[in-house]
Amino acid sequence: FSTAFIAACVVVVLLWPTGYFGPLSSRIRGLFIKHTRTGNPLVDSVAEHQAASSGSYWQYLHYANGLSKLGFLLCFLKWTPARTFVIGYGLVASYFSLKMVRLLIICGPIASICTGIALGTLLDLCLAQIVELPWSLLTDAEDGEDGDKKEGDKTKEGPGSPVTPTSESKKKKKKDDDEPKAEEKKKGAQKGSKKKAASMANSDVLKAFEDIRDHYAQWWTFLNKTVLHRRTAPVRAMAAILVLAFVAQVGRRPAKDFIQHATSMAQGMSSPQIVFMSQGRYIVDDYKVAYEWLKTSTPEDARVMAWWDYGYQITGIGNRTSIADGNTWNHEHIATLARCLVLPEKRAYKIIRHLTDYMLVWAGGRGDDLAKSPHMCRIGTSVYPDISPNDPTCRQFGFHQDRTPTPMMAKSVVYKLCSHGKTPGVSVNPAYFKEVYTSKHGFVRIYKVMNVSQESKDWVANPENKVCDAPGSWYCSGQYPKPLAPLIKKRKDFAQLEDFNKGSKEKNAYSVHVEETLRRGGNL
Repeated sequence: FSTAFIAACVVVVLLWPTGYFGPLSSRIRGLFIKHTRTGNPLVDSVAEHQAASSGSYWQYLHYANGLSKLGFLLCFLKWTPARTFVIGYGLVASYFSLKMVRLLIICGPIASICTGIALGTLLDLCLAQIVELPWSLLTDAEDGEDGDKKEGDKTKEGPGSPVTPTSESKKKKKKDDDEPKAEEKKKGAQKGSKKKAASMANSDVLKAFEDIRDHYAQWWTFLNKTVLHRRTAPVRAMAAILVLAFVAQVGRRPAKDFIQHATSMAQGMSSPQIVFMSQGRYIVDDYKVAYEWLKTSTPEDARVMAWWDYGYQITGIGNRTSIADGNTWNHEHIATLARCLVLPEKRAYKIIRHLTDYMLVWAGGRGDDLAKSPHMCRIGTSVYPDISPNDPTCRQFGFHQDRTPTPMMAKSVVYKLCSHGKTPGVSVNPAYFKEVYTSKHGFVRIYKVMNVSQESKDWVANPENKVCDAPGSWYCSGQYPKPLAPLIKKRKDFAQLEDFNKGSKEKNAYSVHVEETLRRGGNL
């Protein structure tokens, strides 16, 4: 293994100057910088991208969070290849999970292993003391029999004789009494065989207990040779029984809490986002039904504009083209989508009619588009500063404490699409949008874009206008319609704090704000 590793290092060193290895992506290298705030509003808008907190570890690991640390430390007591792997895995999982909360998932296996080591060590220690008790008793009994037999041989010379026989007298007596002894051996053959059988049985039992003791005491060999002596076995066995009884009694409630918490987390994390159980114990499937409506009630070539969170669902369930999805590598494209949602209707419509046929929004609470709209504004402003001039964090775009919208929010497309017909005085311009679908509980609303530019739609669909990374490649990023060329030309490409692979760029106002705030030790 060492030879292979050294050979691989040599190959890497030789090939690195040639440019054979491409640069690491900024997302991967971003894992090695401070990640409290990245300076990228798109990354900051995703909760899973934030640094993990102590509360996050408790939420996902519960009691295993504390016990796993104890088990991790116990791995240092005795080095083995298996424990070396556990230590390495634990260090890697801890480092990356602290960088990004979504990476807490890699802590699950190692936390379980280390928790098992902690609990197993306690159990092994206690069982070692309990199992050693009968072994000690059997050993003492056997040693006692051997000692009595030796003592009898030494002092046996005649009835009532206080003199200990010498070696010479023993030899002489043995020679003189050969014949009587042979006779006695024959007479006591049956009795001797019974004693031998009993002794052999006793040895077998002793060996069995030795094997069991060695199995459970493998961690404590060094203690068995020094502190733990077999004559203290009864005391240690009693103490071990008391410890196990105490742990079983005190740990009953935490164990029950852990099982309930784990079951609750498993149910929550395994449930699909688009179908959930309400408090009234009935299934709410608004999102699923809305996507199915797209599939059955819109043209096959229809394009749907929605926030990027729902792009894969629109494509996978609705079988319709989504303007953006979870593949958020193109920050500038997501910013253009955000611009369409946060601008006033008239300004936004001039862009929207060239890009999409339908608008889909999440409404009705539960992390809907209004809750995400401040992030939309920040992302859009990072590329289009004119969205919220001199306000990179978009403090002017939101809601007051009484839940009334700010003037900028009240004029935005996303607010009007979510609140149309539900909030008094709020409605969309029928010349721009027409409501065509609202789900049963109002969680999804779909609007048809009026007077769509067919010329732009045809131009984008033309294969000749697609930009591919190679002829015949499946990866073709495409281009924006020509009427949007002036808009695309004025946008400012986003330079990320962790974008190591590109040359120096002028940082946008949001990134500068984040850096300055962190430098001053302030909160974001």
